[in-house]
Amino acid sequence: MGITNSRQTIDGTWEVGDIVNSGFMRDLEVVSGPHKNEDSWSPDYYIVVNPKNGKKYDFVPHRGIHTRYD
Repeated sequence: MGITNSRQTIDGTWEVGDIVNSGFMRDLEVVSGPHKNEDSWSPDYYIVVNPKNGKKYDFVPHRGIHTRYD
């Protein structure tokens, strides 16, 4: 469970518990995923959390990272 850069994991092999980097955001922990979207055209997404401040994000490969409000 080392640090993984999102550009190195295009194959979607992120696992729950992995520490990952996405762009300028560093040391995010994968807490769940991959999740399937309702339509078959959208890519799967992962839920990641910043352990430093507890904020959760949705990460969609090739589309970026977005704050979760739940």
